[in-house]
Amino acid sequence: MDLSNLIYFKTVVETGSMSKAAQELFISQPALSTSISKLESEIGVKLFDRSRRHVSLNRAGEEYYKKVVQALNDLSQAKHNALAAATDSEEVISLAALTYVSFSTIVQPFLHLRPTAKFKLWQFDSSESDRVLGRLLNFEIDFCITCTPIVSPHVECYHMLAQKLYLTVPPDHPLSKKRYIRLEDVRDEPFVCVNRSSAFYDTVMHCFDLAGFSPNVVCELSTASLMAAMVNSGLGIALMPNTFSEHTTLRRINVSYPKCLHNVYFVWLKNRNFNAVTQNFLDFVREYYKLFPKDPENI
Repeated sequence: MDLSNLIYFKTVVETGSMSKAAQELFISQPALSTSISKLESEIGVKLFDRSRRHVSLNRAGEEYYKKVVQALNDLSQAKHNALAAATDSEEVISLAALTYVSFSTIVQPFLHLRPTAKFKLWQFDSSESDRVLGRLLNFEIDFCITCTPIVSPHVECYHMLAQKLYLTVPPDHPLSKKRYIRLEDVRDEPFVCVNRSSAFYDTVMHCFDLAGFSPNVVCELSTASLMAAMVNSGLGIALMPNTFSEHTTLRRINVSYPKCLHNVYFVWLKNRNFNAVTQNFLDFVREYYKLFPKDPENI
């Protein structure tokens, strides 16, 4: 059986369309239809219910799709394991995180326990979430950290923590001596924020919605470090977790109302067979973050 036909079949299922699948696979639609027909002939049953604009799996196709996904994942895992053995890279853990998530809070504690481990770290923004899921499915990365759960039947999603958001101001700001503030009290202040394509932007805007006003956002930025730099320069103030402004002189003010929180999730491929160090890291994350608050009432 031609492996490419299985890949073509899986792509048709996931796009729900021969034309979309053909575009994604960079082949002609007639060639794709021929490959699917050949696959059906080889296994002796029809896999799809076809209409002029849409294809959907029949019962036989649904069963076959489950096994194809498993088989392709097993092949990718075998390739990954072979490469790891050939390059002696079994101690390397690959981890992707959103540009405004700090690696240090998770990597450093683990390295204290397992100093021989090594990490490959990659940062992405929210617009690349589909790419990240693809990398997980293709075994190109082991884990990713996001602020919204990735919805897919192929992954596990662990709620690491809910971070408190602070009103963050430069040290010479008139509000810098305050310990607590209501968000509505700064409705006339200029704000800086991450790009609106980011899921964290939605989190921050939800806080302003709860406070009953739309902020005057004077600048949108691509990274947490740029946000902190712009606040420090006096361009505007911001809502951010303390990890954004660590190692800076910025002042963080508790928001008494509304409760402003930012959720963080740890994601990995379901049923994946990790090597010892990678499994050790996954176990460490789940155990370590048991101690962190997740219930808004306790924050």
